Amino acid sequence: MDLVALQEIRWLGNGTLEKKNCVIFYSCKPVRHVLGVGYYVDSRSLQSILHFVPGNDRLCWIRVCGKFINYSIINTHAPTEDKDDEEKDNFYLELETICSQCPKHDIKMVLRDFNAKVGKEENTPMQEEMDCMRNVMEMGVN
Repeated sequence: MDLVALQEIRWLGNGTLEKKNCVIFYSCKPVRHVLGVGYYVDSRSLQSILHFVPGNDRLCWIRVCGKFINYSIINTHAPTEDKDDEEKDNFYLELETICSQCPKHDIKMVLRDFNAKVGKEENTPMQEEMDCMRNVMEMGVN
């Protein structure tokens, strides 16, 4: 695999870890070993990476040079439904901000762990999150 999105890395801070055959770009909490997102990039593909933008412990963005067009790939790890509304709202606001920062001519991809909880409910809160995500994606597509 040339590029793999990673969730729940659980390292500290933001940065890159260079190994012999790969580089890991990561965005994690500064003081606690929880959450964290990033990318594994094979060394052969490293020259295609234009830049990496760490967002927070739930969001990061990498820009990849393609043959005819570039790609903005956003890695997300959404809060679960049992988290408070403020945390979920902040996550989607940050996602919207990152999407708006991607160059308009890039192909935008959101790779995600949306932490869906399965079960019976009359009114599924997940539908609201998916509607919000659909709106974010529509805003980012040009």
